[in-house]
Amino acid sequence: MSGPDKATAWMIAVITTLSAGVFIADLALPLGVVVWAAYLILLLLCFWVRQRHLPLWLAAGYTILLMLGFSYAAPGIDPAVSLTNRVLGGAVIWGIAGLILLRQRADTALRRKDEELTDFFENAVEALHRSGPDGRILWANQAELDLLGCSREEYIGHHVAEFHVDKDLAEKMLERLARGETLESYEARLRCKDGGIKHVLIDANVLWEDGKFVHTRSFTRDVTALREAQEKQDSLLRELQDALGKIKVLRGLLPICSSCKKVRDDNGYWNKIEVYISEHSEAEFSHGVCPDCLKKLYPKYSGGTP
Repeated sequence: MSGPDKATAWMIAVITTLSAGVFIADLALPLGVVVWAAYLILLLLCFWVRQRHLPLWLAAGYTILLMLGFSYAAPGIDPAVSLTNRVLGGAVIWGIAGLILLRQRADTALRRKDEELTDFFENAVEALHRSGPDGRILWANQAELDLLGCSREEYIGHHVAEFHVDKDLAEKMLERLARGETLESYEARLRCKDGGIKHVLIDANVLWEDGKFVHTRSFTRDVTALREAQEKQDSLLRELQDALGKIKVLRGLLPICSSCKKVRDDNGYWNKIEVYISEHSEAEFSHGVCPDCLKKLYPKYSGGTP
C-alpha cells in the first residue's frame, strides 16, 4: 500500500472508531445537540481524505445513528426537542456532506489540470528551464536535458554559464533579464556533455513578484541543423562566386584583319588572335595543322600531289 493510500486507510479507521464512540456515548448519556455536532466534526475530517463517496456514506451512517440514538438513548431530554435537534442535525450533516463532495470534486479537477500542465511542460518538445536570480538552474524539462545529454543531477543546480561556449554572452543575457528585458531569439552556443556544440535561439523573460526576481522562464530552440545547412549553402555560394569571378567572357565587336587575322585591341595595337583571346579569357592554345593546311604545306606527308 502506497503512502497516500495508507494515510487514507488510517483516517477512515480513526473516523469509524470515533463515530462508534460517539454513538455509545449517545446511548449512555443525554447529549442532546452535542451528538450531531460531534458527528459533524468527524464528517469535516473528510476534507483530508481522498475518497470520492465517503462524505455521503458518513452522512447516511450518521443519520441512521442519530435515529437509533433517539430510539435507544438514555432518558433525560424531552423527546420532541431531541427529535427536532436530531432532524436539524441530520439536515446540517447532509448539507455539509454535499459541500465537502463539491469541494473534493473541485480539488480533483484542479489536481488533474495541474498534473496535465506539469506533464505538458515536462514532456514538451521545446526545451524549457527555469533559473534563479543567481543564474543557477532550478528546473528543466526532459527536452532540455536531452538537448545537452545531461542527467538532472548534472544540470539542475549548476550555473547556466557552465553550459555556454561564450560565457560572456551568457552573463550579458542574465544581466538583461535582471533589468526586466525580454529576450527573443537570443543566439547562443551550448556545449553538450559529449563536447559537441549546439547552436540555439533562446527566448526568455522573468517572473517578478512584488518587484522581486523569482525565476526566469527560458525556451531554447535547437537550430544546429539549420545553421550547418546555412553555412554549407554560404560555402557553396562563395565557391560559385569565386568560379564565376574567374570566368572572362568576350563581348562586343572584334576588329580583325581579313588577311592576317590579327585582332585590334582597345589601345589600337594589332595582336595575333590567340594572344588576344588568351589575355581576355581563361583559354589557352596549343598548335597543330589542320588537314587542309597539311595538304597545302606538306603534301608529301598528307598523301596529296605537289
